[in-house]
Amino acid sequence: MKSLKIFLIISLLCGNGLLSAQTDSSTDDTDQVKSHYDKAFQYYCEKNYHKAIDYWNMVIKLDANQITAKNMIKEARLKLGKTSSSLKNKLLALIKKGKYSQAKLKVEELLATDSSNPLYWQYQKRTKSVAAIIETNSLKGKANIIAGKGILDYITEKDDLDFAYDAFRYAHELSPKTKRFLRLIEMIEKEKPSLKLNATKPANVGIVEHKKNVGLRQIYDSKYYLAVKILKSVLRLEPNDVLTLKRLGSTYIQLKNYKQAERTWKKALKLSPKDEQLKKYLAALAQMKTKKNR
Repeated sequence: MKSLKIFLIISLLCGNGLLSAQTDSSTDDTDQVKSHYDKAFQYYCEKNYHKAIDYWNMVIKLDANQITAKNMIKEARLKLGKTSSSLKNKLLALIKKGKYSQAKLKVEELLATDSSNPLYWQYQKRTKSVAAIIETNSLKGKANIIAGKGILDYITEKDDLDFAYDAFRYAHELSPKTKRFLRLIEMIEKEKPSLKLNATKPANVGIVEHKKNVGLRQIYDSKYYLAVKILKSVLRLEPNDVLTLKRLGSTYIQLKNYKQAERTWKKALKLSPKDEQLKKYLAALAQMKTKKNR
């Protein structure tokens, strides 16, 4: 519905040349605000989305409550997104390959498509931070692979940096003499000090084992959605951990997500084909499905 309203506004303004947008409150009835709106809509109609965003940002600076300007920035970014998606995909491909110095250059190209996009500025800041520590990650060896997963999450995630923090700490556990992993931990702790402050892992317990224990406690406390989130994060670090897969399948059962439970247990059984407990789980699930279908 919102998109339809915006479309009608744009069609009216672009089609009839009525570029003086109505403002959202009496305080916006100034020549300056109207002028910014006129120019923003004019640039939008000309498909110069960068300029349009710049002028709508000027409107917001004058009045932070301007809903129309905020919505139009989102619309313009959607338009820009179509042209910048290719660059973004190339950036992510470089990060996945561990080519952080090259990624740093690709971010600059991406920023050139929309210099007002806060996500792109985040990419730039974090890619620079990573490249200052590791220019290229060979992705050879378990510790490097884990660190690579953490770096991808760190650069692309907006707020939730828990997995990246876990990955850096796990890489450091696997290769304690590798200084760059410790520097990655220090980097993310500096950016988000609450990660270290809220860490509950005992010093004598590994990060994976700790998270498995936390996940189990969440199951015992019937906090199944939290348990799923934690167990999934364990599997991102150790995809073939049979015990975690078994617990995750059991959690899905509690949530009545039987398809996911079956899929998860089958993956575990493939990794551990002699596991009699898994066979019993799957047999009981199949029997339950048969009864349900009668």
